[in-house]
Amino acid sequence: MNRKQIALLFVVNLLPYIVGNALVTLLPLYTQTLGADATVTGFYMAIAFAMLAFSTVASGWLSKRFGRRRLFMVLAAALSVPAALLMGAAQDMIQLVLATALLWFLFGIGSTMVNILAGLSTEGKYRGRVFGLLNVTVLLAQVIAGTGAGWIIDRWGFSALFIAAAIIYVLLVPLTMLVKEHDEPMSRPVSAQRVAVPPAVSISLPFLLLLAAGLASFSATFMVNMVRVLAMDAQNFSASAITSVIAISGFISMPLPLLSGWISDRLGRRFTLIACYGLVAVGVAMLIPASALWHFWIAQVFVSLINSAQSVGTALTADLVEPETLSVNVARYSAIPWAAAVISFTFSGFAVDHLGIALTLAIGTVLAVVAIPLVYLTRRSQRRPAYAV
Repeated sequence: MNRKQIALLFVVNLLPYIVGNALVTLLPLYTQTLGADATVTGFYMAIAFAMLAFSTVASGWLSKRFGRRRLFMVLAAALSVPAALLMGAAQDMIQLVLATALLWFLFGIGSTMVNILAGLSTEGKYRGRVFGLLNVTVLLAQVIAGTGAGWIIDRWGFSALFIAAAIIYVLLVPLTMLVKEHDEPMSRPVSAQRVAVPPAVSISLPFLLLLAAGLASFSATFMVNMVRVLAMDAQNFSASAITSVIAISGFISMPLPLLSGWISDRLGRRFTLIACYGLVAVGVAMLIPASALWHFWIAQVFVSLINSAQSVGTALTADLVEPETLSVNVARYSAIPWAAAVISFTFSGFAVDHLGIALTLAIGTVLAVVAIPLVYLTRRSQRRPAYAV
C-alpha cells in the first residue's frame, strides 16, 4: 500500500466533494430563485445525476481501455472551473440544467478514477480501511461545506458560492497532476469455484444483489437530501441552519467510515453493511416528525452512515470480482448512488407536491429497509454462476 498515493487521493477526492455537498444542499433553494417548483427541481436534479451516473460507468470503460487515469482527472478538474461559473451565471432553468449536467459529468470522471486507483494500489486485507479513509472525505467535505456554504449565501448570495466552487477546482488541477499512475491490477488467487467468463463483462449474482441493495438505500438517502431542505425551508430555517445539518452530521460521523472499514476487515463486510443500512433506515424515519434543528442534526447523523456503507460496499466489490474486471465493476458500484439519485429526485419532487413531506419520507424509510435482506442474500448466492452483461 502506497501511503503517499493514498494521502494524495484523499485530498483529490475531498475538494470536489466540498463543492458537491455545498451545491446539493442548496440547489433546491437556488432553483426557487429561477421560478422552479419542487417537481421541476426534482427533474433538474435527476438530469444532473443521470449525467453523473453515465460518466461514472463510462470512467470504468475509459480506465480499462486507455488507462491514463491521471490525465482524465486533470481534464475533469480543469473543465469544472468554467462549469461552476456558468451555474452561477444561469438566467433560467435551461441554462442551469446544462451547466449542472456538465459539472456533474466531470465530477463522475474524477471521483471514479480515484476509486479505481485506490483499488489497484491496495492489497485486499487493507481495502476496507483504505476505502473507509477515502469516504471520510465525504464527511469532512460535509463539515467544510456545511460550515461555509450557508454563511457565504447569507452574506453575499449564490453567485459568491459558485465563484468559491470555481476557485476550489483551480486548486485541484495541480494536485491531480501529482497522482501516480497504476496500470497493473494487484494479483490474487482465482477461486476454482468461479465460472470463467469474459472478464470485461462478467457479473455474478452476489454482485447484482449488492448493486440492488445500494440502489435501494441510496434512493432513500437522496430523497432525504432534497426533502429535508424543503422541509426546513417550509419551517423558515435560514440557509446557515439548513447547511449546519450536514456540517454537524459530517463532524460526528467522520471517524465512522474508518471504523466500519476496520470492522469489515475483521468481522465481515456483509455484517457491517447490514448494520449501516439498518441505521440509515432509522435516520430517515426520524426525519418524519422532526421540527427542531437538533432533530434534523441527529437524524442526519444516522443517514450519513450511507458513506460508511459505500466504503464497505466498494471493498466488498473488490473482494467479489476478478482483478481484471476491477476497473469496470468498481465503476459500476460507484455509479449506483448516482443512478439512485436519478430515481429518487425524479420521484421526490412529484411526491412532495402530491403526497406531502411526511409520506415521502415514509416511502424512503421502506426503501432503506429493503436493502438489508438484499445484502444478506449475497452470502446465500455466493456460489451461483456469473452472468455476462
